[in-house]
Amino acid sequence: MDDPQDLAARRFGIFFEYANDTVVVLDTSGTIVEVNTLWEQVFGLTAAEAVGRNISEFATPSDVTQQANDFTNLVNGEGAARKAVQVQTPSGKKLYMDFSAKRVNVHGQDFIFAIGRDVTAHLQAVNALAEAEEKYRNFIERIPGVIWSGSIRTGSITFVTASVERIWGFTAEEVVKGGRMLWFSRIHPDDRNRVAQIQAAIAHSNASFDLECQFQRKDGQWIWIRNRSIANYERNGERFIDGMFSEITEERRMEERLRQAQKLEAVGRLTGGIAHDFNNIMAAILANTHFLIEGLPEGNELRTDALEIKKAAERAANLTRQLTAFSRKQVLTSKELDLNRVVSSVDQMVRTVVGDHITVSFSPGAALGMIRADASQIEQMIMNMALNSRDAMPSGGKFSIETANVDIDENYASSHNLTKPGRYVMLTITDTGCGMDATVQRRIFEPFFTTKDVGKGNGLGLSTCYGIVQQSGGSIWVKSEVGVGTVFKIYLPRTDAVSDVIDSGAEKKKSILLVEDHDQVRKAARKVLESRGYQVHSAASMEEALAICANADIEIDMILSDVVMPEGSGPDLFQQARVSRPALRVLFMSGYADYARFGTGLVDSATNFIQKPFVPSDLAKKVREVLEA
Repeated sequence: MDDPQDLAARRFGIFFEYANDTVVVLDTSGTIVEVNTLWEQVFGLTAAEAVGRNISEFATPSDVTQQANDFTNLVNGEGAARKAVQVQTPSGKKLYMDFSAKRVNVHGQDFIFAIGRDVTAHLQAVNALAEAEEKYRNFIERIPGVIWSGSIRTGSITFVTASVERIWGFTAEEVVKGGRMLWFSRIHPDDRNRVAQIQAAIAHSNASFDLECQFQRKDGQWIWIRNRSIANYERNGERFIDGMFSEITEERRMEERLRQAQKLEAVGRLTGGIAHDFNNIMAAILANTHFLIEGLPEGNELRTDALEIKKAAERAANLTRQLTAFSRKQVLTSKELDLNRVVSSVDQMVRTVVGDHITVSFSPGAALGMIRADASQIEQMIMNMALNSRDAMPSGGKFSIETANVDIDENYASSHNLTKPGRYVMLTITDTGCGMDATVQRRIFEPFFTTKDVGKGNGLGLSTCYGIVQQSGGSIWVKSEVGVGTVFKIYLPRTDAVSDVIDSGAEKKKSILLVEDHDQVRKAARKVLESRGYQVHSAASMEEALAICANADIEIDMILSDVVMPEGSGPDLFQQARVSRPALRVLFMSGYADYARFGTGLVDSATNFIQKPFVPSDLAKKVREVLEA
């Protein structure tokens, strides 16, 4: 019968040689006593080459001290030790080994019995996976949107990236724990039914969805978000959906600005076209009414009727001027202005029209820059706003005007719907009136839109202000709150240019070529000019006008021409006529008052243009200014 110790030794020998792991036996000094075949293969040494060498020779230089300490602790301690260490073969190859070591006593002598497994490939895979996960995590967290995953059954969000806090104000943990109620209850009431319908549809199909809705952040602020689903899948018997959402508040704001600008531009084109035809009619009515009144004695009943006709015609003419102001098609006599002086000039008038029950204050800005604008139009704008504020404060309140220099950057311009960044003079008009809600604010610059009772306003006051500001190259911003009041901030470009001054000379009687295709306007204008002593040659078309110009016997000092004619334009006529008459002056007139329509670029100053309709005295004054310029 075999000796049990011999049998155990043989079994150990078999295990030692054929184990799937490296096996090494060390004495307490760390000297190798024996290695198995797999150890020889892994480290590239035969047993004869390995025996007698110290195990520290196989440690990497950076780990020698640590491994020596670990070995000493193993020799002096109790029980087994297990640790993953980096080793280095004689060929220089570095490996990660997972060692399990134990101190044992054989025949009264202590040995260290260590089993090691090569885990290099495993650790490399783990590290590669960790690196990939880190890259993926960084990518996910850096994208502008928020990645989420949710349960279709419960409607709750089961996973969301940390970037949700930047948009919603809630942490990812709060969103997941809060369930469906956290996000659904914060959807705007106007959008809630639509979102619920989409969610119900998803529960019965695999369709993805794309929606935009308003959402209330944790801090109470309302924002717009766009949400898009990516996939619909099943896991452990439950269906899930993945998606991504992002904030589009600024995008929606820009879209609203564009729609409003397009709307106002369309209305402006319409009103400008209507005003042109209406102006021709009113020009004839005003001129002929003027002559009718002059021919009737005081006290005559017909003179009284004619005066009423004149008043009505002037009100109608003022209405068209307001329309052309809104459509930015009026002619502005622009010059360098000190806005403080303009405000001061209408200060007393403002106090008069708003009434004693309203406190008026003016805070002029120091060292205020100059603006280039039409003083009368700026005055009109201030008066319109004063009247508007008066109506908003029937029981009294405060009306204040402030001026200041401001420099606008891109962020401020974008958030306040301003035209562009730059240097501006800011005119701030504030009242403590009834205020406006968001719906009214969106429409206040539309012509004929008003919240006043019938007969108390035509809805052109603020639209006129809008047109004046736009045509002056500026922007207007409004903030209002119901029950608190309204603030208008008007930004007019600041300039350091010096204004030009034109001196007028003595009155001179000259010969004028009048070109107008509208019969009534032509007859009325001729009568006005002849009554002032001018010699007038009239033409109903460009062809007739050129024929008169070609006659060398006819003296012509100035052409008074309509801008738009069936056969051509006033600027074209003037350009051809001055070839043979280089000293020729010109005054254009039109119901459009839109330089862009003229095409040639010859009409570049308000000194050679008069807006229809005009009263006889205004036409005579303008003709004299052009002739004497």
